[in-house]
Amino acid sequence: EKLTYGMVITGGGSELKNLSGLAQETIGMPVRIGKPNNISGEVDIASGPSYASAIGLSQWRRFGTDLNVNKPGKGFVKDTITNVKKLFNDFF
Repeated sequence: EKLTYGMVITGGGSELKNLSGLAQETIGMPVRIGKPNNISGEVDIASGPSYASAIGLSQWRRFGTDLNVNKPGKGFVKDTITNVKKLFNDFF
């Protein structure tokens, strides 16, 4: 399936100058830098994109039961490994 909503870049590397513009030109869809929201505590430290993935995962884990997400099934690990192998075979 094709992505239609764009891409969100997170992590320290996302702060590289002009990265989002280059990515947007390369993939031909909207790209933005992801920053955490709804955080408390050391907001100055955690407000940038460097910690966005870690904060997002911790929030998902904390609030995941309230979200309508599919829980991994019995063959989740096997299916994941199969999909990763297929991905590598397609690209390499």
